[in-house]
Amino acid sequence: DRPPKEIKTLEDRLRSRFEQDLIADIQPPDLETRIAIIKRKAELDGVEISDEVCEYVASKIKANIRQLEGTVKKIKAKYYLDGEKPTINSVQGIISDILNNDAPPEVTVERIIDEVARTYGVSADEIRSQKNRSANISNARHIAIYVTRELTTLSMVAIGEEFGNRHYSTIIYTIQKVQKMMEKDRKVKEIIDDTIKNIRDR
Repeated sequence: DRPPKEIKTLEDRLRSRFEQDLIADIQPPDLETRIAIIKRKAELDGVEISDEVCEYVASKIKANIRQLEGTVKKIKAKYYLDGEKPTINSVQGIISDILNNDAPPEVTVERIIDEVARTYGVSADEIRSQKNRSANISNARHIAIYVTRELTTLSMVAIGEEFGNRHYSTIIYTIQKVQKMMEKDRKVKEIIDDTIKNIRDR
């Protein structure tokens, strides 16, 4: 979650690998790097973790360095509590807790509409309404429909039902319209991209 230069616990070799070329700090580390991070963190925390367990943890925890370090901390706490060396069986529960706690909340139509409403200064009810056709509200509604298609698995029919029981053909037309707007207007694309990011990050 941090730029490589700020991660003081990484060895120079690993830090160099992160900084090479155009690797973004949001890109998950590869398996070899994850194993090395786990071993280094375990060494710093004074907990003995076998190669087998390190490889198992690295194969399960893939998202980021924070998760890897958090897993090692929990393994250390369990190690001191139980007085036994970590095994694959004993770390499975820890890994499950880490992954479940960091799982992003489900993206719902309600969340999408609330975020779009906040961005455009309108109400959620106005976005859902069949009656209100003012330009600002219609624009917000169109974007909410597009984002719903992007972030959920709802069918066109289901999306139409969420937005005032609109016909699925209207939903298809709306999505295509927003796509064209994004192609022509960079500012519109930036607003929609930011909206999607905000929803995913919440």
